[in-house]
Amino acid sequence: LWCYCDKFWHRLDKCAIPSATESQPLPFVCPLDHVIDPSLLHGTIPSRMRRPQRGRQASRADGPWEDGLPFRGRHWLRQLGAHPRIGYSTATLSTAPPGEASVPMEVPPPMLSSTLSSAALPPERGGARHAFVPGSEGPRLVLPARRRAGELRAALKPYDHVRLLRVSLSDASAMIGCYEGAQEAHDTAQLTSHIFPHSWCYRPFEMTPEWSAVAAKGAPKRGTEPWCVWGFAKPAVPGVCGAVQPVKPADGGG
Repeated sequence: LWCYCDKFWHRLDKCAIPSATESQPLPFVCPLDHVIDPSLLHGTIPSRMRRPQRGRQASRADGPWEDGLPFRGRHWLRQLGAHPRIGYSTATLSTAPPGEASVPMEVPPPMLSSTLSSAALPPERGGARHAFVPGSEGPRLVLPARRRAGELRAALKPYDHVRLLRVSLSDASAMIGCYEGAQEAHDTAQLTSHIFPHSWCYRPFEMTPEWSAVAAKGAPKRGTEPWCVWGFAKPAVPGVCGAVQPVKPADGGG
């Protein structure tokens, strides 16, 4: 994801921090805090205040939505020798088979059965297709797209022993078609609304005459400033299976 404008608390000069265009040319790879506020991953303020230690993250990813999500930096597993039990137990989730540049190797049945923690569903019944691509980070598990959340859990059950599952945002979005329960769909929508508020405004150094005229009349109403950038649209959240419209968070639920 490329950023064509820096995120800075003060005036910007041609969408960059003044005097920083040479050291940080545009565009650049967006850091996390240019897309979301990392502090929101810690959950809501009341939930954070209840934790026994300040700054502690959520204990699990599937807990109450108010607890947020535990997370690690992108270089967490790239440190030499760090977390070997996790680094050597990884798999990549995908909805598409490897491309032509990555030719998968056939996994012998005895070797495949020894890597599973329970009986696996065949791919034609919604199970994962296990592929090994030389040079990749662990095996590749190809899953059907647009499945119920429960079906995905069943397909991944034989891989419970895998410590780390890698999945891109696009593949994650393609995998989950709907949730079986209304509460699960609602909680996911609430968490998404909390993490992605997308309310950020900057005042550029090169204010146009029209913008200066607006500023001269006093502070405009929040959300109507012509010089503001409001970020991305909130991600769509799958709804309840059988429902027509995606689930929307309740007012004030973030």
